[in-house]
Parts: sequence; structure tokens; C-alpha cells
Amino acid sequence: MVSTLTKEQPSGPKQGVPPHAERPARAVSKSGVLALASLLTLLVTYLCLRVQFFAQTTRPLNLSWLNPALTDFFGGVDTSRYQAAYLQSVVVLTVLVIAGPVLARLAQAIVPADRQTWWGRAAGVMWFLVTRSAALLPVWFFVESFFWWSRGRMPYLLLSLLALPLLYLFRRGLESEKAGREYRFTAGLLLAAALLPGLFSHFDLSGRTVWGLEMVQAHYALTAGQGDRLAAGLRLFHDANPAYGVLLPVMLGAWQQHIHPVSFGGYVTIIRCLQAAFLLAAAFLFVKYARGWKLASFFALVFLVPWCHINQAGINFPSHTAWCLIGQPLALVVLFLLRYASLAKAAYCTGATSLVLLLLNPETGLAGMAALAVYLWFRYGLADLRNFRALVRAACFFALGAAASLSIFMLGCRLGLGYWPDLTRLMAAFPVLPLVAKTGYPGAKFDFQPVPAVIFGHAAFVLITTALFARSGLGFKQSFRAAIACFIIVTFANYAKGSESWNLTSCYFLYAFLFMDLVRAVLARFRKGKPTTPQQLLAAATLALVLLPELAFDFRNVFVPQVLQGVQVMRSGAVIKPARLVCGVYLAEDEAAELSDKAAFIRQASEGRPAVYFTANPFFVSKLSGVPLALPFADTYAGIVTRDDYGKLISLVKARRPERIYFDAPNCKLRGGAGWRRQYRQVRADLSELYEKEGEAHGWEIWRVKGSASASST
Repeated sequence: MVSTLTKEQPSGPKQGVPPHAERPARAVSKSGVLALASLLTLLVTYLCLRVQFFAQTTRPLNLSWLNPALTDFFGGVDTSRYQAAYLQSVVVLTVLVIAGPVLARLAQAIVPADRQTWWGRAAGVMWFLVTRSAALLPVWFFVESFFWWSRGRMPYLLLSLLALPLLYLFRRGLESEKAGREYRFTAGLLLAAALLPGLFSHFDLSGRTVWGLEMVQAHYALTAGQGDRLAAGLRLFHDANPAYGVLLPVMLGAWQQHIHPVSFGGYVTIIRCLQAAFLLAAAFLFVKYARGWKLASFFALVFLVPWCHINQAGINFPSHTAWCLIGQPLALVVLFLLRYASLAKAAYCTGATSLVLLLLNPETGLAGMAALAVYLWFRYGLADLRNFRALVRAACFFALGAAASLSIFMLGCRLGLGYWPDLTRLMAAFPVLPLVAKTGYPGAKFDFQPVPAVIFGHAAFVLITTALFARSGLGFKQSFRAAIACFIIVTFANYAKGSESWNLTSCYFLYAFLFMDLVRAVLARFRKGKPTTPQQLLAAATLALVLLPELAFDFRNVFVPQVLQGVQVMRSGAVIKPARLVCGVYLAEDEAAELSDKAAFIRQASEGRPAVYFTANPFFVSKLSGVPLALPFADTYAGIVTRDDYGKLISLVKARRPERIYFDAPNCKLRGGAGWRRQYRQVRADLSELYEKEGEAHGWEIWRVKGSASASST
């Protein structure tokens, strides 16, 4: 892997220290320190991923506290051991970063540079080969996952093995001015393919399965749909708890309350614009990081685009899009703008940015705050614990910046929503975070693949080597790289809590920078015609065996089909005919008719007071009827995570005692999968002592309070 070594310090007297007071500096053993870093990387990566690779068959999720109907969403596997292993590795890595200078002196003492004899150098080469080849995971541990992963990628694996010799043969042509123009032209075409089809077409849901359409609505209701609830007058942190981020729902709630409502298609357009901003910011950062080396930035863009274009499948699930991840490029752009700033200015701005990141999305915010703190730690010499005064000063300015952002947010809530937010209930907005930390929720099954090992291992190696060589304040690029590595390590928690491929995509943009370092490590030696060092051999093996096959597989099987589908929708409308444009998105005609009829009925039933309804289609019904759920849950299925949540739902209905409540009729086309049906059967049973079925109308099953006068359906 590519290290983050600093340049050698000047050999002259240190500033402020008399020449006679200096002791002779001992030569730094670069090989000894790197060998130690490799060994520590092996340890940390093994601690993180040992459970996922060695204990795939884990105990089932404990359902005593979980809403049992939700288990249909997931595999029902307890991931608490995955999470505990990940947290253990993070604690060890944190200790290693703080103790970096001490460990570096230890490594230098063991293998001093001035005592390396010929046999010492030979032993060092063998040590590098052993530790670097095992620096990611033990051999058997990596090979097993590689076997299962590579079976579906064999053609791409063979192509990548051929690609490296070709890169070596044409190494000089790759650096020519003509090649640079070709990279720019191809990158422009790639960005156009990633951006244009989505910008000029409506979101097409006509081809979704019945179960899939309800799933899409559940994700939108829990993320973007929180803005509708705020616009309808529900109070932030009381009745509306935007668990996937507060800032965007508040802005959209204020917009809809004072200016204009946003349709389903409007939300899709907003998410696509965020995706476009994410991708353009990423391209800008790649170019700046590569410092004019167009090949590296081109590779990084190709690595990212399959998972970040604005027509990707993740648009169905906003939590996998820039709606939650826009804070990643925002944090790195801020660091780039602060590259020449003083400590006070940098600490203040990173503190203000950290609070914004937390408000955008709590998971990305925590990772971004840790990354910004690591940048300050290395950039301004705070790693030297003797510089305690500067550390306290940085902490004060960091807190001051966070307080400034919080004040602006509260003022914005007062102006936009009409009230000051109750910050004492702030943690109630993120109910899933403590559940994930304390339990095995969400219970997603493990997915065999070596890519997570490469991403985590490489990031850990960068962070450890930076700490070992950080004897004083580092340059911007070394500190920036360390911040990216920290960002990856903390964001990796998203994969540890549910080890499936989609949960790893949040790391792809960040890892693209380290991917460029791998390309640089290989081609730098290629230019000299000597790809022989252990470091370059490991980088070449990682590229050829893991990353390039994954890149080619994602590009062919993810990016190209989705772009072609976007072009088809842009040219001819919905893929499945007949279809209708409803609320700004394409729906199959029968589904569109059913949802429109149900929404019209709820709008009429809510003339006196908002109707209480239980449906697998909360987002469409609320948007089309203008009647949000009159309960503190954005979705009465996906938003009911625990048994306590379910008990609260039933208690609220009983306490409010509306004259009628409404359920999806059994003959509805869009009534959800097994989980939805199980949930609402239980709700009917628990409310049967108070309510009885009155009849069915317009796709709804109508229940009224027992003993009330019989009346026809409203």
C-alpha cells in the first residue's frame, strides 16, 4: 500500500532550540517503521473482520424487543458480534494513532538504519513480503472469500490480469499530452452519461414489483417524507423525528409551508441534484488530489461513477444516495479550502462543518467529525502531546464553530417553521442509533467478498503509518489522506452493522482517493521499469486481483444497464405500458388508479379531522391526499422498529379514539408483502376490543368504534 511518509526534516538546528542543546539525531529506519505498520494493520484488520469471515453462521436475531413483522425486511441474523468486533478494532486503532510517536521510536530502536547489514536487508525484504502479503488478512481468511467472490467475476479477473502488463508496456504513452486530452474527453463523456439521462426524465416506477413499490415508499417516507410532516405542522423532535438527517427535512418543510409543495417527483429531482453535486464535487477533488495526473483521477472517477450517477438504483432508497452522503465531499472540500489556514481558523471552520454534517446525517456526521479532528491532529502538530496548549486552543475554537452552526440552525427553524426546536429531545430523532449500538439490528446477512478487507486494511495502514511518522505537523496532503482514512474507518460501521454489498457503497467515494494512491504506486515503478519492491508488488496484486475486477464488474453490470434504462425512459417514457404520471413519477396504470382512488377517499374522510389510516403506501397516499399520518410515525410499518414503538402506536390510537380508522382492503393490489400484512393483522386484532369492521370502499377496509351509530362509508 502507499504510505503517507512525510518528507525528511531539515538536518539543521530546530527553531527556538540552541545548537549546543541538540542531541545527535538517530537515523530513521523507514523499513522498520513500515514493517511495524504492516504488522499493526494485520492485527487491526483481523480484529475487525474475523467474525464476518470465520463465523458466517451466527445466532438468530433476538426478537424479544423487535417488532416481529420487521424481520421480513432482513435476514434475521444477529450482527452484534460483527459490530463488537468492529468497535474493538476501532479502539485499538485509536490507541495506535495516539501512541504513534512512541511506537515509531520503538521501531527505530529495533531496526536502526545505520546497522542494516546485507543479511539485515535480506531479512527486511522477507519481512516485507510476509507482512505486506498478510497485512490485509491471514492468507486462508482472504483466499476463502476471494474464491466465493471471484466465481461470478472470472472474465473480469482475467481481463485485469492482462491489464497490468499492458499498463507496463504502454507506460510512457499513458503519460503523454495526447493521452491527457483523451482522458479529459472520456471523463466528460462519462459524466454526461452519469448526469444527463436522469435530469431529463421522470422517475419510472412502472416496472417495479408490487412488493418493491411499497419498499420504495417506506424509504421515502422515513427520509425525504419527513419534510411533508413538518410542513403539515407536526413539531420537530416531537411528532416528526427525521432519523436520517434533520437539516434537509427542515429546509424542505419550511419551503413547502411557505412557498410550494414538493411532489414525489420533486423529491426525486432534489435527490438527483444532490447526486449531481456529489459527483461533480468528487471529480473536482480527484483532480486536485491527483495534482494534474489525469490518469489517476480518471481511474478514481470510473471507480465511483457506477454507484453515484443520478439514475442509479439507489434512487429507490434515499439512504444510499447523496441525501445521506453529501456530507462526505462537503467535508473534504472544506479541508481543501483550509489548506493554508491558521490553527484557529481551521479549528473554527471544521467545528462549524462538523455540526452541519451531523444535521445532514448523523452517521456521516460522526464519521466526518472524526475525519476533521484527525486532520487537525496531524496538520497542526497536535499529535505531539507536549503541545497541550495548542490542543486546548483547537478544541475551544472547534466548539465555538459548532455552536455558531447550531445557532444558525435554530434561528432557521424559528424563521422557517415558526418555533424554536426542542434540543432536549434531539436524541429522540435518532432512535435507531442506540438500537444498532446495543443489539444485532438490522440483522442483515453476511456477504462474502474481499473488497471490504482491502478498503478497511488500506485505510488502517494509511492511518497507522501517518501516526508513526508524525513527529511534527505534516503537510496538507499527508494530513488530508489521514483524514480520508479515518473517514473510511468510521464509515465502515455502516458495513459492520449489515454486511451486504449496498452498505459498502458509502465508502467508495472515500476509497477512490486511496485507489489513486495504488495506481500511483504501481505506475511510478512502471515508469522506471522496476516493479520489484514488495510495496509495489502488493499494490499491483491488490489492483489486479480485487479492485480492477470489481471496477469492471460494477461498470458492466451496474452502470451500463442503469444508464441505458435512463436513456430509454428519457426517450419513450415509462418502460412498462400502459403507465401514468402520478405525483411526478411513472406508475403502472392499474396501480396509479388504485392509489388515486384511495387518496381521494382519505382526503374526503379528513374534512373534519385528519383520518387515521394504516397502509403499505403511506408516501403516495399522503402526497396525493394532502393528509399526512396523524401519528408520530412516518410509516406505521417500517417506522415501528421495536415492540415499545408498536405499543405506543396502539396506545395513541386508543387514546385519540377516532370514530373510524382505515386499513388496506384485502383485495388491494398494493397491500404490501408478508411483513405488512402480518403487521396490520396484528393491529386489527389489538384494536378489535374498541373497533369493529364496518365495510369496504375505494380500496379501504373501514373500522368504526363499537357501539357508535351505524353509518354509511364516508
